[in-house]
Amino acid sequence: MIRAFLNIIEVKQGDTVLDPFIGSGTTAVEAQLLGINCIGIDVSPLCVLQSKVKTESIDVLPEIIKWKEKLLKRLNSFLFKFEGKAIDDTIDSITDEKVRNFYKMAKLVAISDKARRGKDFHKSFFKNLELMISSVSDYSEIKEKLNLELGKVNIRLGDSRSLPLDDESIDGIITSPPTQSH
Repeated sequence: MIRAFLNIIEVKQGDTVLDPFIGSGTTAVEAQLLGINCIGIDVSPLCVLQSKVKTESIDVLPEIIKWKEKLLKRLNSFLFKFEGKAIDDTIDSITDEKVRNFYKMAKLVAISDKARRGKDFHKSFFKNLELMISSVSDYSEIKEKLNLELGKVNIRLGDSRSLPLDDESIDGIITSPPTQSH
């Protein structure tokens, strides 16, 4: 649907689209694939993290894979108890923010799986890690195979009622504002 909207508003490669409620980052991913630049803003730090991971991990895939091996070695030394400090310390030791964000997201998904579905944190973390790496690998492979020039993505934490943008810097706006329950 987002791709259809991008076509309808006639933004083209190199143009810039704004999503002032970026949410999970669908607009950013679709724009990126089409070579359209995207600025995404959200008030939720979780949404900003998720959107950044979806759009930035392709840039650091080799480092993500290297850290997976380091993480496995470090965490296996703790045997079955690494949900708390051990995993946090390991993730916090990753110096590249894009790689660190990837692992933070994997940890948050595993926490959610444990809390909402009663799944084992350890199994969920590594299963989701594999799925996430596979997804980024597929994205990278498609980019290479189709020789795509990806659009630039800038995801920011902020309030859409006060956008820090220059006049006439946006070629289109796509959004799905959050709904409020009363």
